[in-house]
Amino acid sequence: MNQRFLSAPHASIGAKGGLLTRFPALLLVLLCLPGAAVGAKEQSPQALVEAVTGDVLGALRHQDGDITGDREKLVALIEERVAPYFDFRLMATQVLGHHWRDATVQQRARFTAVFKQLLTNTYAAVFGRYESQTVQVHAAEKTSSPDRVMVPTSVMTPSQEDIGVNYRLYRRDGKWRVYDVVVDGISLLINYRSEYSRLLQGESLDSLIAQIEAKNAAFLKDAR
Repeated sequence: MNQRFLSAPHASIGAKGGLLTRFPALLLVLLCLPGAAVGAKEQSPQALVEAVTGDVLGALRHQDGDITGDREKLVALIEERVAPYFDFRLMATQVLGHHWRDATVQQRARFTAVFKQLLTNTYAAVFGRYESQTVQVHAAEKTSSPDRVMVPTSVMTPSQEDIGVNYRLYRRDGKWRVYDVVVDGISLLINYRSEYSRLLQGESLDSLIAQIEAKNAAFLKDAR
C-alpha cells in the first residue's frame, strides 16, 4: 500500500455530542481534499487527497499568522479552495432526511445555504488553531458502486493519539466530490441528522434555519 506522511493542522472545537469533539485534528485534513485538482485530469481519490493536501497547507503556511487570526480570510480561503468540491446539496438532503421531502423549494435552498456556511465556519475555526501534525493517507477502499469510495487516513495528534478518519467520495461526470466524513466510526452526516431530527420534533424547519443563520452571523461578529 502506497502511503505518504503529510502535515496537517490540529485544533479543538467545542460541540455537543461525541463526533465533533473528535474533530480536533481532522477537519483540516478534510479541508485539504479539494483545491489543487481544478482543471487537472481525473485523479484517483487517494492521489487527490495526497496531492492537494500540500497545496492547501502550503497556502496556510505562507500566510502564517495573517490568516490564522482572521476569520474572514479563513472563510474566503475555504470557500475558494474547498466549497466547489463538496456536494453540499447532497449533504443537506441526507442530513434532513424525510424533512427534506416535506420542505418547499425555498426552504431547501435556504437550508443548503446555511448548512454550507455552518460547515465552512466550523472549518475556519479549526484553521485558526493550526498546529503541525502528521496524517497517513491509505489506499482508497472500494464499495459496491464503482463511483463511490472511502479514503481512510490516520491522524496522529500532538498527544500521540491515533485517530481514524474516513472520507466518503463519489464520482460524477469524471469528478470526485466529498459527501461525508467518518471519525472513529461516526458519520458527520448521521451526527447532524440525529441532532436536527431531535430539534425538528418540536420546532419548524424555518426555526432551525433561523437558528443556524444566527450561529453563522455570530461566528463572524465575534471575530470583529
